[in-house]
Amino acid sequence: MLVIGGNIEGQSFAFDERIAEEAMWLRQLRTGGVRAEWFARNGPHLGASNSDGYWLSLFQLLKNDRPRLAGLLDGTVYGGAPRPPLAVFPVHGTSVLVMSGRLIGDSGSAHIFQFHRDQVSGQRGGQWTWLETEPVPANDKFKVQVHRHANGGEAEACLRINLTAAVPASDLPAHLFSDGKHELPTIEITVDSPSHRVMGHPADLDLFGRAVDQALQKLQDEWRVSKVHLVLIAPVSACCRVGQKMQARHHAEFILYERKPSTTPGARGEFAKTIAISPTEVTLLSTGESLSIS
Repeated sequence: MLVIGGNIEGQSFAFDERIAEEAMWLRQLRTGGVRAEWFARNGPHLGASNSDGYWLSLFQLLKNDRPRLAGLLDGTVYGGAPRPPLAVFPVHGTSVLVMSGRLIGDSGSAHIFQFHRDQVSGQRGGQWTWLETEPVPANDKFKVQVHRHANGGEAEACLRINLTAAVPASDLPAHLFSDGKHELPTIEITVDSPSHRVMGHPADLDLFGRAVDQALQKLQDEWRVSKVHLVLIAPVSACCRVGQKMQARHHAEFILYERKPSTTPGARGEFAKTIAISPTEVTLLSTGESLSIS
């Protein structure tokens, strides 16, 4: 088990290994008696993912966690044995989850679990298990739409992923959308009815991964941009999946955004940059501090 767990905007996260083991059994996986490993486990006082203090503290934590995670992935933790399958249980801020997916990589031996927050507890696997009544999704569930094509020679583009909510383009920062138009070549991945229940079936992650592949193929292979502004509103498993799709040795630099808490009741907070993920490092954009991931 790999738990990517931390407090989010002041909300604490509790993890029950027994319940998680039940969810694994339902997917024909077992722990083999090994306790769960944690990654990016922040303290209860750290939960504002747009604050410098949050990221500075988290970067110090990651400097310790990163070698341990690398050892899990390459097998050195187990004396050089082949990499074991990973059961990944993610509940953290969007940017941390994308970064974690990038570190884990796009491997069939990583099984990503989805936390269903409104699912009734008491059943086997609790909120980590898939509902048996959920229908198999249609192959075209996840739509890839180009809002503005590249004009040729443009080095930057925007990737919008709206799965849990239909975020209007007018909510984007002015350098991405202003005066009723996208300022950069822009692709959006969405569904007909955005909802926090959008990842309800195991096949959803595979279908979503294909949509991400399609978007990245256009961004990187066709448009050949070197920087992608990523605005992601999606369930935790989908956030990890996006990071997994970032190729370890060859991808554009991704600039991640998260909403700031609103100071006006009833209003939506503004999107602000958090971190940049390049092929070799993660950079905290507010300070320039970096963490090697190569």
